[in-house]
Amino acid sequence: MSLKIKIVLLICGLTLIGSSSCKKYLDKKSQMGFYVPETPQDLQALLDNNNVMNFQSGTALIELVSDNYFVKPSDWQAAEIFDRDNYIWSETAEDFDTWRFPYLSPIYYSNVVLDALGRVKKVGNEYNDVEGSALFFRSFSFFQLSQLYCKNFSPSADADNGIVLRLNADVESKLARSSVKETYSKIIEDAKKAIELLPKDVVTAFRPNKASAMALLARVYLSMLDYSNALKYADLALKEKNELLDFNNLMSAGEIIPAFAENPEIIFFSSLRNKGLTGRNVAKIDTSLIKSYLPNDLRLNIYFRPNSEPDEGTYRFKGSFYNISNGSVFNGLTTSEMYLIKAECLARGGDVTQAMAELNKLLRKRFESSSFEDLDASSPEAALTIILSERRKELVFRGQRWTDIRRLNLEGHGIELKRIIDGVTYTLLPNDTRTVLLIPKEEIIKSGIEQNIR
Repeated sequence: MSLKIKIVLLICGLTLIGSSSCKKYLDKKSQMGFYVPETPQDLQALLDNNNVMNFQSGTALIELVSDNYFVKPSDWQAAEIFDRDNYIWSETAEDFDTWRFPYLSPIYYSNVVLDALGRVKKVGNEYNDVEGSALFFRSFSFFQLSQLYCKNFSPSADADNGIVLRLNADVESKLARSSVKETYSKIIEDAKKAIELLPKDVVTAFRPNKASAMALLARVYLSMLDYSNALKYADLALKEKNELLDFNNLMSAGEIIPAFAENPEIIFFSSLRNKGLTGRNVAKIDTSLIKSYLPNDLRLNIYFRPNSEPDEGTYRFKGSFYNISNGSVFNGLTTSEMYLIKAECLARGGDVTQAMAELNKLLRKRFESSSFEDLDASSPEAALTIILSERRKELVFRGQRWTDIRRLNLEGHGIELKRIIDGVTYTLLPNDTRTVLLIPKEEIIKSGIEQNIR
């Protein structure tokens, strides 16, 4: 039996087991012909479906609405209406797939596995590995949704609307939205439990390990402005895995970032399905961003490529850790991101020397070794400015910029986004209600959940 067929039958069987009308399913399983799990390995097969759990963990809408790029008016006109509206932060912009896909794919698969674990034999560490993996995938997906569809964590988190926390495989049950506080509490709860259950080492970065859950928590706490916990988990993740890719070695390898297992920085692999406007042939890298790279910064040539006529003078992105040409956005977890989180949190805590030391560990692998000199800073504020600038340049097209804009604007950074189409300027002011995207009308009608404010 092929793996694809086995997975389909497994999902069908588990869904039926969980449904109220099929409680006698186990007694009839042979007659029905569905595959019923008997071991943790059977459930691991579901989580090893990389197309669902890793390669398409969501859509690149979180990149589409950010300021890493711009598009020509003709490309904007040719795009789908949902993409056009979201590109200019329209008051009525929505995107059904971005909301629906996580609930029907990675979250659903995770819940199917968690629901089924009580019905399989608990054999050795494999049971814990599977449970920890399912919790990690669910936490990872919930966090992605939270960055688009609910406000940042703030003192009003208990009153603000969060996402729908679907915690079992019943996709038809009607659930109300949680609060932002409840959303983040569940994200953190799942990730912390995953740390306890997951193994230290895994055979592939498609599977999460302890470092993956630690890195996820560092990312989550950073978004919450909880810098002490972000520092704690970034440090823990780096104690598990701290290797960096030396870009000096890529200059003789065609300036191509190695993919998957060959890239030592990847802690956990995940990518987002491409949106038309974020594709490499369409998206032009923001001009001010390109100008911020120094001549001896190797990222300038490794991350970007100059466009030819008729787009001469602009750049396209080519530096994805996915390393394929379809424009999918890598949003996985890496050691480079952990170094940046650690450096930022140290600077915010006043430890300038150690903050710059952590940053320089990364930059030595990003600049020409023959000309790079360690950076220093005279104050915590100066260190933070440098670190945030390097974060902007390092994590371009990693699905993190939108989260950074939202969290930094809560602190008064005043990041204002602009688009210009055919002479018309569209603006997104700091902390605008449009930084929380609309839930699709179809979902509002079907489920009755509350819409986000406009």
